[in-house]
Amino acid sequence: MQGKGFPRAHRLRKRAEFERAYTEGTKQVAPKFVLFTRPNGLKHPRVGFTATRRLGNAVIRNRARRLLREAIRSRWEGFAAGYDYVVVARPGVLESRPMELLPGLLTLAARASSGVT
Repeated sequence: MQGKGFPRAHRLRKRAEFERAYTEGTKQVAPKFVLFTRPNGLKHPRVGFTATRRLGNAVIRNRARRLLREAIRSRWEGFAAGYDYVVVARPGVLESRPMELLPGLLTLAARASSGVT
């Protein structure tokens, strides 16, 4: 039985992958999250989610990541192939529902993958 999550090949899992996105990628800021995007040379997109301790304790950080993950999972085909996306939660994300986050995520992802900053 296959779950509704992201396949392992479509996830950023190692610290070095996240660090490359931070240092080599483009940064786009929204009120509820920050999106880092960089080309990955693959035929599919990969995504990673982070939340800093400044956001709150582990329960709050996990909730923020789950909200962002659900927003992207529902419209995964809207993200360009060949890019790594790292989404960093900001405090405003906790008051949102996944469908409220989706338009901003798609807009920033499209802008970043087209080269417009």
